Amino acid sequence: MPSNTRKRRTGCEQCKRRKVRCDEKQPRCSRCDSRGETCTGNFSWDSWQIERPWLWAEGSHAPSQLLENDVLRHWYDSASLNMAIFHPPINPLSYQISAWLRHSKALRHTFESVAEAHRHYFVRDRLSQAICIRGLAISSLQGEVCRLQYPCPTTKAPTILRTAILSSLVLSISSGWLDSTGKDAGLEFLRGAQGLIATLAESRPEDPFAFYLFGLFIYSCAFCSFLAPVDNQISIPQTVVDLMHSEPFASCIHPVTGISSTICPLIVEAGNYYRRAVEQRASSPDLHRDLERRLCEWTPPANAPKQAQLAELANGYRAAGLLILYQSKAIDNPLTDSEQFFVMVILMRVMETIKHLPRNDPLQNWLGPLIIIAGSELPASFADERLHVERVAAQLAEWTRVPSYLQGMELVRTVWELRDSGQMISWLELMVRKEMSLAMG
Repeated sequence: MPSNTRKRRTGCEQCKRRKVRCDEKQPRCSRCDSRGETCTGNFSWDSWQIERPWLWAEGSHAPSQLLENDVLRHWYDSASLNMAIFHPPINPLSYQISAWLRHSKALRHTFESVAEAHRHYFVRDRLSQAICIRGLAISSLQGEVCRLQYPCPTTKAPTILRTAILSSLVLSISSGWLDSTGKDAGLEFLRGAQGLIATLAESRPEDPFAFYLFGLFIYSCAFCSFLAPVDNQISIPQTVVDLMHSEPFASCIHPVTGISSTICPLIVEAGNYYRRAVEQRASSPDLHRDLERRLCEWTPPANAPKQAQLAELANGYRAAGLLILYQSKAIDNPLTDSEQFFVMVILMRVMETIKHLPRNDPLQNWLGPLIIIAGSELPASFADERLHVERVAAQLAEWTRVPSYLQGMELVRTVWELRDSGQMISWLELMVRKEMSLAMG
């Protein structure tokens, strides 16, 4: 068969459904552009697909037109970019997720709520519809959790369990996006997901959806741990930790954590320790040494794909965990000169990570914690670095449309002002003083 008539296996889903040739023009092919349709993009093989085969597992479904509307299409094309380090169509919460919406009103309403708010840039005066849909999502989620607790013969428990976990996690994360006061981090939804995900982990699933859920959960725990009061702190079930260390998960790039999944539990421990230090005004030298040793010794799983930017991001998270430890210690005791020097070394490592990640790339989503944890430590003599942190925070808010990143930057500026005037205070101490619960991820 002549090469110019060989059947092509690339192209967007819309052209595939119509059985017409796609010119694969980015970001929309010419046929979709002329029809005024949403284009799912180019499915050609890229350099990462071989390293993330789970994304192309059998059983993935084309989007159901019966479930689509303008708001959901906005989720698939744009808002879902806030939930993964991949562009559509590789992003697992883009069109790939549509088949699951047939089984869960909670998940559908959750996506619609976030997409509706995202369409209006999370502007406070234009959130009434999004909040109304969010109410439907919460009501539907309660019903689906009840179905899991009291199943009937027609209940598809494995499916509903997965959609209920994802609904809970997205509701948790989006709580801070919708809250203009900076006081709601959605911890109640995260705790709800904690019990459900422990149930899922008991069956040791290996499917792509479960893989995504585990990573999103541990990432959320890592960067919300210091927001939970001492009497109700966050933990990751050991079964989940074990799964992320095992195959096939250990050898895949996660769409949320990249190759950083196994360091997130250490950040959870450090975050819980930090919160205890702030509330109880006391540090634990033994725990500090143990966590510091484990953070310094951490390496990505041996079979993890080698991607330079993801390795840099993982090392940035390691540095953030170490900074949290020393911020905890400084609450009770001033740091020694050698400790202050070490803090500056790891601080510069984080700044290099922040500088190297590309603009207008989904990887930006994961800079939020670094901006606050590391950015707040910059002394007045590092004026250029402070300016760069402000610039990156503005870019992140523009990219995600999420105003809480600007709230976080305001918190950092206040820390700078207080420290420049001689008052030593950390970002978490200031957050607790202001009665804020500002999620960063």
